[in-house]
Amino acid sequence: MKEKSNFIFLGVCALVLVIPLIFFNFKADQISVAENRKLAEPISIRQGVTNFMNSLDDCINDRIGFRDNFVQMYRELTVNVIKGKNDKVTLGKDGWLFYNEDLPDYTGTNVNEETLNRYITILKKIDTWCKERDIQFVFAVGPNKSTVYSQHMPQYFRPAEKTLLDSLLERAETAGVTMVCPKNELIANRDTRELYMRLDTHWNALGSRYLLNELTAALQLPPRTIPEASTSTLSTGDLLDMLSVGSVGSSSIGATTTASHGATIENIKGKDHINIQSSNTDSFICYRDSFSIAMMEYYTYYFNGPLFWNFNIDFDFVEQQKPKYLVLECVERYIANAMESNANILNS
Repeated sequence: MKEKSNFIFLGVCALVLVIPLIFFNFKADQISVAENRKLAEPISIRQGVTNFMNSLDDCINDRIGFRDNFVQMYRELTVNVIKGKNDKVTLGKDGWLFYNEDLPDYTGTNVNEETLNRYITILKKIDTWCKERDIQFVFAVGPNKSTVYSQHMPQYFRPAEKTLLDSLLERAETAGVTMVCPKNELIANRDTRELYMRLDTHWNALGSRYLLNELTAALQLPPRTIPEASTSTLSTGDLLDMLSVGSVGSSSIGATTTASHGATIENIKGKDHINIQSSNTDSFICYRDSFSIAMMEYYTYYFNGPLFWNFNIDFDFVEQQKPKYLVLECVERYIANAMESNANILNS
């Protein structure tokens, strides 16, 4: 009887080891829905045996069978049973979800004098370069969701009295650099309607309109008649996907608007940019992140030109195109990325 039990035990152990290997994910360019990232792939052995072995180890860990399922089970356990913290998402009050990448901004742990001096120097250099070529430069920042809807954040996170965004706005004004951010306006209007999506990291078109207003005011552009954004109820969002618990008992308010009559927003095949073609508007070049997606249609009422999905300004391209405006846009949590992507200007 004991031998039979041992045999069964060994058989179960063998299945536990073998079945995940049978369902190993060999496909290229795969995305983990549970973790919202691309799965690791092995690099060429020509890049060195050590690097190859490390990449192979990462690949096996990422692609072993049922990994996403176990990640989801773990998150359901920590969120619904033991009420623990998730590695990607913070569970707020009233069904609001927040991105953990926002936390350094929210708590102020990323603020220091050296960083501020470096960032304002980069902005001043870009601004000076543009002014020498009769181009107007604007640094546009969309606040994090946790900054605007802080009342829904858990109380165990203590908000900073003064954030990196606050300090940079002050420094930019003193330095004469045009930097816009509708933080105060969004906070003042956050209770009238939902400006950010509960289950997503992004704002909707209702929220992004406030950045458009700040941007066009800074550029002294005339007001245009833009249709009111239409709203919808969304039961999905990137934060909910990252949380991987199925539902948190709430939904998001999405909002979209329409482009200017006759304008087109064209995805350039094989390129990393979108091109706006719109008549009776001014030329611009925009380097941006995903927070600009909600603003695409708004842009058509004022601008025409390319929007690049990166922060790295190609100064040769800008000089060649000679736009009237150069816009660098980012969400608050990516201020460091936007600045460091253009740190090469410090060497010019």
